[in-house]
Amino acid sequence: MKKLLFTTTALLFACVNANADTLLGAYQVNALIQFSHTDQNGVGSYNSWPLYDVGSINQAMGNSTVNIAPSPALRVSGSVVSPGDALLIQAILTYQFQIVGPSSGFYLVPVRITGAGSAAAIANDAGVATAATALSISGAPVSIDQVYQSNSFGSWSVDQTDYLITDTVYTVELEVSGTASGGGWGYQNGSGSFSAFADPTFTLGPGYENYSLIFSDGIGNGPLPVPGPIVGAGLPGLIGLGLVWLARRRQKIA
Repeated sequence: MKKLLFTTTALLFACVNANADTLLGAYQVNALIQFSHTDQNGVGSYNSWPLYDVGSINQAMGNSTVNIAPSPALRVSGSVVSPGDALLIQAILTYQFQIVGPSSGFYLVPVRITGAGSAAAIANDAGVATAATALSISGAPVSIDQVYQSNSFGSWSVDQTDYLITDTVYTVELEVSGTASGGGWGYQNGSGSFSAFADPTFTLGPGYENYSLIFSDGIGNGPLPVPGPIVGAGLPGLIGLGLVWLARRRQKIA
C-alpha cells in the first residue's frame, strides 16, 4: 500500500512539474482616477475613471498608465490648481513568474532582481500633495518590499541576486499613487502636483542558459524605460543599474 501511494504521488508530482507554467495566474490591473470639486457654496461634484487592463486613463487633471511590454512599468501624474479640488490617481499591477528547468525537481537558480521607483510631490500655499511607489516580491525563499511615500521627492532601487527555486510561483506587485488637494476656499492659490513610477526586471545568472523565466501571459521582461516628467517640475533620472553577475553552480535542495 505504501509503495502504491508513493508511486501515485511521484506520478502526480511529475505531471504538475511538467506543466508548471500552466499554474501561473493572469496579470491583474487596478488603476483609477478620482476627482472631486467643491465650490464656494459647498456644492460638490465627483467623477471616477477606472481601468482594469493595460493602457492609460487620460483626463485634464492627470493620467494613470499601466504597461506590461517590453517591461512592466507603472506611471501616474496629476495636478490640481484651484481651491476645492481633490485628486487621487493610482495604478496597481500584480503578476506571477517562475523558473522552468530542463528536468523535473526543485533546484536553486540565481536570479538577478533589479528595479527602480521614484515619487515626487509639490504643493503651494494651502495645497497638499503626496506620492508613493512600491514593489513587492513574494515566494520562498525571497521576500522583497520596497516602498517610498513622500510629500516631496524620493526613490527606491533594488539590485540583488537571490537563489530562487525552480517550478515555484513568485508573485510581483507594483503600485504607484498620488494625491493632490487645492485646499479650502479661504486660500486662493492652493495647488498640488505629483508623479510616481515603478519598474522591475529579472535576469537569470550566467551558466543557466538552459533555464527559462516564465511570466504571466503578456508580461514582458525588457530593459527599464525612462519615466516621464512630473507635472510642474523636473524629475531626477532613475538610479543607474550596473551589471554584476553572481555565478554559482546550482544546488539541489536536499
